[in-house]
Amino acid sequence: MKILLITSEEWNDYVFGNGVLTNWFTGYDAEFAQIYTSPGLPINSCCEQYFQITDSQMVKSIFGGGKAGHQVSRVEKSTEIAEAKQNAQRKGVYGVMKKVSMTFNTPVQLIRDFIWTNGRYDTDALRQFVQVFNPDVVFCPRYITPKMMRLEKLVSTMTEAPFVTFTADDEASIPSYGSWLSRLRKRLIHNSFKKHISLYRYYYMFSQDQADEYYAEYGIKTSTLLKCGDFQDTFEKKLVGDPIRLVYAGRLYCNRWKSLAEIGKALQAINKTGTRMVLDIYTLDSLTSEQAVALSEDKYIYLKGGVSPTKLKTIYENADIALHVESMDEYYRMVTRVSFSTKIIDLMASTCAIMAICWNQHAGYQYLKGHNAAFCVDKYEDVLPLLQQIVDNPALIQEYAKRAYECGKKNHSREIIHLQISTLLEEVIKNSHVKVSVIIPTYKPQKYLWDCLCSMNEQTMRKEDFEVILVLNGCNQPYYSQILDWKAAHKDLNLNVIQTDQGGVSNARNIALDTAKGEYITFVDDDDYFSTTCLQEMLDIATPDTIVLCNTIGFFDDGREKIIPQTLVFRESSSNGKAPYHKIRTYYSIPWAKLIHKSVIGDRRYNTLFKNGEDCLYMFLLSNRFKYVNFTSKEAMYYHRYRENSAIAALKFNKEIVINTLKLIGAYSKIYFRGPNYSFKVYFTRVLGALHTLLNALLK
Repeated sequence: MKILLITSEEWNDYVFGNGVLTNWFTGYDAEFAQIYTSPGLPINSCCEQYFQITDSQMVKSIFGGGKAGHQVSRVEKSTEIAEAKQNAQRKGVYGVMKKVSMTFNTPVQLIRDFIWTNGRYDTDALRQFVQVFNPDVVFCPRYITPKMMRLEKLVSTMTEAPFVTFTADDEASIPSYGSWLSRLRKRLIHNSFKKHISLYRYYYMFSQDQADEYYAEYGIKTSTLLKCGDFQDTFEKKLVGDPIRLVYAGRLYCNRWKSLAEIGKALQAINKTGTRMVLDIYTLDSLTSEQAVALSEDKYIYLKGGVSPTKLKTIYENADIALHVESMDEYYRMVTRVSFSTKIIDLMASTCAIMAICWNQHAGYQYLKGHNAAFCVDKYEDVLPLLQQIVDNPALIQEYAKRAYECGKKNHSREIIHLQISTLLEEVIKNSHVKVSVIIPTYKPQKYLWDCLCSMNEQTMRKEDFEVILVLNGCNQPYYSQILDWKAAHKDLNLNVIQTDQGGVSNARNIALDTAKGEYITFVDDDDYFSTTCLQEMLDIATPDTIVLCNTIGFFDDGREKIIPQTLVFRESSSNGKAPYHKIRTYYSIPWAKLIHKSVIGDRRYNTLFKNGEDCLYMFLLSNRFKYVNFTSKEAMYYHRYRENSAIAALKFNKEIVINTLKLIGAYSKIYFRGPNYSFKVYFTRVLGALHTLLNALLK
């Protein structure tokens, strides 16, 4: 298996969080390549091929300094490793920007958003890197930003490999906290993300709460993927130290230091008659004056600086209690509520007990509490009583250390996590070659939509061979929730639900076309439906240079039927089931009841300026890319519902329809005279068709 990673940071085990990649993929049977967007150098034991794009390169590209992106090599020499380690600590300009962003977070983010959405990639070099590697799957562990969405979208045009993603943070919800500028940026990203999320075949995250929220919000397949730990066959009890040693390793941001300071207050009380318990803190962060006072040695807190992952493992093994802390401040409770600290699994494998000091709704706290795998405190006033209880009864440490170890061994051993990853990726790869994409636009759907979706669910075609893209445009509730409920009840159907605030059936179809993964495309109106064999029969006779038509029956709600001779008449007059498209232009002009190869569509999209006639205009736009129309058997049927309140039925003669008709004729003329190989017969009849619609409106 070949796995291409797209990440913000380089795969450097000394960069916070990137040890997770090494944790997941050490010993994993796969070949790796990475595209990343930071100035650092990679240090790891798993990956050998890299493509780097940096902020500096992007800035230069905006001002004519060349395009951004080039291949780099994994560092091997001791001098290079030393430099990469220094980079990992984020020294220099990049480090300054990181520090500035801690205070002026949103302005810095907006500047970076502008740079990465306007900079110029070296697309040729990137394409060569992607295509030479030829991935089976693209894996995107990251925090969602405009830069990563743009990069992922660009790479998706360079490979047919499916995309799987991972996040450890609440990246897509619309917050009700933070500054107005922060909330505005978050809302804009959220709206973009709702469209972008359809790129992914599967979504991994650390917490089950977040997985549930994402499925409810976006309808995307989700599950948890946690770190793996190295667990021995049996738990080996170790003696409790004197004094009892607490250890915290990690960043102090998000006001975590305040929770550590509360421990310091408790230690002062406990150690009045002698040193019975101490706290060691290992962090790369520089302390403010306020933090230095709160975390001082007179509170039995000892600052040790940063250490390597290897050394930290030894420190945990020699400690008695390892700490997992988050701030109790309301803002940071909301920021971190669905986060699951990567260190929790490390702590389980360390043979020391775990203590969690967090808000009780925090995902990590709930996991540890639910598995009874840690001392858990959700109020600062409970810190001292708990520590005093432990000091008075040190055997509790050994008991909770065993609980943590057994929980980790049962759920997070390397073999279990590797099996989880491989099973999912292999399934995604197997089902990645979707043959048909069914596009259904809908707006305030009525009861007819369920008939339409049920007809998709009842197709004889294998469900892994087609996808249904349902675009809900211009409205949201209660329809979005109803659709997701239907999807949850029909999990076997590969249904991708996209909600957009932009109205219009053309816009909805364009959004679906941008995300469609099928080799062939078919359009369905939300109140129509297919016969059960229709998709498979159309696919069986499909070729890239033909459009396949199935038979159509029009019907009314009162039971009346109207046969639309889309194929039957012409099939009987054709010896091979084919006809030149200009001979059936009347029936070919509507988009539904057809199967169209993706190469015919290409990058051509619906003109969103028209409320009427856009279907015929779009099919005319495609007409120079194929020669023939192929016909299905009589059994393959598309059922088209006639409604009195349809857009066409409601047309009345007025100034607006006159203007629309003139603009439509102008659009036909522009396509015909500027584009090659368009049929005059089709062009002329399309113009007549537009005038005919105008005449019908006049006669009403």
